[in-house]
Amino acid sequence: MLNAYVGCYTTPDRHGRGEGISVYRVEEDTHAWNLIQEVKGEQNPTFLAVEPRGHFLYAVHGGTMNQVSAFEINPVSGELTLLNRQPSHSDNPVFPAVHPSSRWLAIANYTGGSIVVYPLLGDGRIGQATDIHQHTGPLGPNPERQERPHPHQITWDPPGRYLFVPDLGQDRTYCYQLSPDGKFVANEPPFASSPPGSGPRHIAFHPGERWAYLIHEMGNLTVTFAQADERSDLQLFQTLSTLPDDFRGESTAAEVAVAPGGMCTARIADTTASWSTR
Repeated sequence: MLNAYVGCYTTPDRHGRGEGISVYRVEEDTHAWNLIQEVKGEQNPTFLAVEPRGHFLYAVHGGTMNQVSAFEINPVSGELTLLNRQPSHSDNPVFPAVHPSSRWLAIANYTGGSIVVYPLLGDGRIGQATDIHQHTGPLGPNPERQERPHPHQITWDPPGRYLFVPDLGQDRTYCYQLSPDGKFVANEPPFASSPPGSGPRHIAFHPGERWAYLIHEMGNLTVTFAQADERSDLQLFQTLSTLPDDFRGESTAAEVAVAPGGMCTARIADTTASWSTR
């Protein structure tokens, strides 16, 4: 049985047209998606994360909702039941990340410029935050998009040793460890730099752990990093454009994902212009 969970924006201020979290049953033979549940009333449940055991789902509620919520997944039907909520402690949470052990949940607050970590309780509920860390420091050169720190994602590397946070506002990808009592500990070095004004957005790791792929929203770049064995620092290996040479116009890159087998990397762009030739 394969289920798919889809989040969305719901509020008019975010041009939302969704109802909440949609749950689909994906048929293995035909690959058809059949809607089996709509969790209505959930406001702006944008990014979702299923914990590794598949028992619980976590959602951040973006825009001005400023919440994170926990749901239990029915082991038979795949349907969701709300467990509890916690505040995001800052504005516009955009990403949840569950530790491989299912013991911790971390989120990034894009507008507020902070990251937060919560303990996950044995019944799947979210405990009170153990740390709230505000990004500070130099900003990128674009005054409209980089007027303040904007952490756009937070994620663990595959073994769960380090947390990585691309910050669009600062052209940096921060690295942290998590102390046993749930506190962010800055790595040394504390971040990897991106080209000025490129706006790093999301990072994805190869399942073999050595390679990391960073998508840049404003610069339309994919940067490949090599992660040294038993070390967290990211060493620049390759830089590629997400656009063909004959593209003219405006485009912003949105997402990068690595296939489970590690043989393919996909990039998603939000393109607002047409193709043209030189």
